[in-house]
Amino acid sequence: FNGQQYVRYAIDSLLEQTISDVEFIFVDDGSTDSTRSILTEYAKTDTRIVVLHQMNMGSTNSFIRAIQLSKGKYIARQDADDISNPHRFEAQLDWLQHSKKRVLCSTNEILLSEEKGYEYPNKFPISDRNIRKSLPWQNVFSHSSAMYRKDSYIVVGGYRSFFQYSQDYDLWCRLSQVGEVGNIDKNLIRVHIRKDGVTKSNSAQQIHFGAIAATLHYASVRYGYNLVVDKRTNGLVFHKDDKKNRKLVKHYRA
Repeated sequence: FNGQQYVRYAIDSLLEQTISDVEFIFVDDGSTDSTRSILTEYAKTDTRIVVLHQMNMGSTNSFIRAIQLSKGKYIARQDADDISNPHRFEAQLDWLQHSKKRVLCSTNEILLSEEKGYEYPNKFPISDRNIRKSLPWQNVFSHSSAMYRKDSYIVVGGYRSFFQYSQDYDLWCRLSQVGEVGNIDKNLIRVHIRKDGVTKSNSAQQIHFGAIAATLHYASVRYGYNLVVDKRTNGLVFHKDDKKNRKLVKHYRA
């Protein structure tokens, strides 16, 4: 959405990947600047590019729509203002294809602070074991450099529209319950931290939805509870088929 300042750099970094057998789905989520025309321009020059122009649906619903239309075995994503290292896809595919048990990986990143005017590295836990120790308490993956198996994504139910924010954290938690996860110990993405970015401008809501995702994950792995979407109330119902534990049932509203 309104990414004209950086979107060309972001697209070029994807087109320069050492892996060429890739389908690119670019979502223009109701932009009001020149993003639409820039995406259309690129689509005319590369047949691998599919552009979705839509009214503003928000990040989560845009992710869901794009993945529904995707054809590949693996899903990789990147924000419109971030820049991938040319070897990013190759490194992640090598990691995922090492074992069928592996379902998700991201990479370390370089954060570019627009407000502070400098850049600094952001490192994540690398091994499956260390990630599992941290995941109930915090998000330890880079959403902008995430890659995961599409079939595993479908098995766990994909992104949930309930999560207007922290939708990635909720998905990582559920993917971690069906397979091995990891991070690549290399800075393969450069992430812009913008003054008007989603994380900055909606920090309170990020914390709110992040806390829900963390609580649901902890209760699932610790007590065996399941997450159910209650479409009637746009909420999440956490339950376990055990009458003795009914008092632990919680209902979350968006």
